[in-house]
Amino acid sequence: MKNLFKVKRHSGTLARKNNGSGPVDEKYLKSRSVENQPISPNTLAKAPRIRGAVGVESVCPYCAVGCGQLIYTKGGQLIDIEGDPRSPINEGTLCPKGADAFQLAVNPHRVTHVLYRAPFSDRLSGWLSYTLSRSTREAHFSTRSGNETLETVPSEFDRTHVLNTSLSYLLGRGWRAGGRFVFYTGTPYSARDGSWPVPPYNAYRTPAFFRIDVQVEKRWHLGETGSLAFVREGLNVTMSKEVTGLGLDCQGKETANGGFATTCQQSTTGPLTIPSVGVEAFF
Repeated sequence: MKNLFKVKRHSGTLARKNNGSGPVDEKYLKSRSVENQPISPNTLAKAPRIRGAVGVESVCPYCAVGCGQLIYTKGGQLIDIEGDPRSPINEGTLCPKGADAFQLAVNPHRVTHVLYRAPFSDRLSGWLSYTLSRSTREAHFSTRSGNETLETVPSEFDRTHVLNTSLSYLLGRGWRAGGRFVFYTGTPYSARDGSWPVPPYNAYRTPAFFRIDVQVEKRWHLGETGSLAFVREGLNVTMSKEVTGLGLDCQGKETANGGFATTCQQSTTGPLTIPSVGVEAFF
C-alpha cells in the first residue's frame, strides 16, 4: 500500500552550530528564505522533546499484529513512545491502545505491589461508605419582644455523620445471606420558650437514628448468563423509631392550681418495618 501521508521536514541541522546541537545560526535566521516565512525566531530555536534521547526499536505489546514502535529514553527514564515509520506493518501509525503504551510504564495508578486475596474473600463481600458534611444558612428568628435577629446556623436538614455498610456471605448451593447497617446523626433544632425559639439557635440535635436490614436469597442459574432468585428481605428489623424534627407533638395538662400547661416534644416516625418477598431474574 502506498503511503500518501509522507511529509518532508527540515531537520535544521545545517542551521545549527556544532552539528545541530547548538543554537540556531544567526546568518540562517537573517536569510531571505527565513525572513519571507511567517515563523518567529523563537519557533525556529525550539527543539523536539526527543532531542538527545536514545531511541530503540520495539514492538507494540498489545495485539498480535506486531506494529513497530520507537522507544525513547533520556537519563535512564522513558520519555516517549511513537510509531516506527520504517515498519512495513503500521508505517509509523498506532492504534489508540498502542499510542497509550507509554502509560504502561509511566502511570501513577500502576500497581507496584502484590495483591493478596485473603481466605473466605471469595465468599464474603461488602462495602462501606461514610459522609462527613456541614451545611449552614443565614436565618431570621423572631424574639418574644417582637424583634428579629439574623443568625448563621446549621440548616434544618444538616446531618454531620452518615454511615452505610453492607455485608453478604455466600453460603453455598445458591444460598446467600446479608445485611445492611444504616446510621446518621439527628437534625438541628432550637430550644423554645413556649412557641418562641431561644438562643443559641439550632444548637441542639434530635437523637441519632440507626437501622439494620437483612436479606436471604436462593439463586438458580439458567444457562450461561441467566439466573432466577427467590429473595426475602426485612427492612428495619431493629424496629427503630426516627425523630423527624419536622414538627412538635404537644400535649396540654391541667395544673394543680387550675391552670393549664403545655409540653412539647419532637415528633417521631415508626417504628416502621417492611418485610418483603420477591423474585429476581436475569437473562
